[in-house]
Amino acid sequence: AYKKLFPFDDETIHKLALFFTFEYKDGRAPKTYVSELSKEVELWKKYYCPGGLVYINHSGILIIFDKRESASKTRFTLTGIEKVLYEFCDEAHSEKYIHRELLKSGIKINMNDLETILDKLVEDRLMMVEDDWYLSLAVSIEEQASKLSPSNNIKQIFADAYSEIWEHVDL
Repeated sequence: AYKKLFPFDDETIHKLALFFTFEYKDGRAPKTYVSELSKEVELWKKYYCPGGLVYINHSGILIIFDKRESASKTRFTLTGIEKVLYEFCDEAHSEKYIHRELLKSGIKINMNDLETILDKLVEDRLMMVEDDWYLSLAVSIEEQASKLSPSNNIKQIFADAYSEIWEHVDL
């Protein structure tokens, strides 16, 4: 590209711009006062997530926020058997195993009703199913925040957002 800009031979162009150094006349050194900001920006870039699927568990209600680009709905509220199922499937389980464990825990549900609920959660893209094994996809917002980064500033922003959500949630 330099050849098109400058009328010099190859050797001169090669020596022209390998790197540049400079100093400010007034002696300032921006790296000394922007280094913390630069670190935070790099952490933000490293941990940035344009969308996600997270849940908040509060007072017997599971609220799932779907911020994925393809989300048809951004908020789901699960209570009762739906909540129990969703939380139970934080690890993959077969439908028969889920049914058996629900019955053991005192929740009476027939297989048809269980299938209907599971199918709806899959249809809403909150769960996935493969070969009759079901897995909940959302992660706890608290767990997500703890893994975001070692940056206390980012964690504080996340904690503030969490608090703000609860101020505006209609339960």
